[in-house]
Amino acid sequence: MRKVISWVLQIVVLALMVKLGMWAYQKDWSGGQKPQQNEVAEADKVCTMVPDTGQCMCRNRQTNERLALSYEECVARARAH
Repeated sequence: MRKVISWVLQIVVLALMVKLGMWAYQKDWSGGQKPQQNEVAEADKVCTMVPDTGQCMCRNRQTNERLALSYEECVARARAH
């Protein structure tokens, strides 16, 4: 019985070490910082659709940066204009 408990504890410790290692790797890979997400005014969100492909893209009117909106929201905004 002691061997089983010992094995279970070793597996738990190993799993925690792997999880900690993966967390540290992701922190190191991203530089430990999340990109700052600035709030964009509704009037500055401009969406357009490409009729041939159905692709939809949204951009900030002032900075021309691409916005990450869902496809459905992008299509709704593009059709509204």
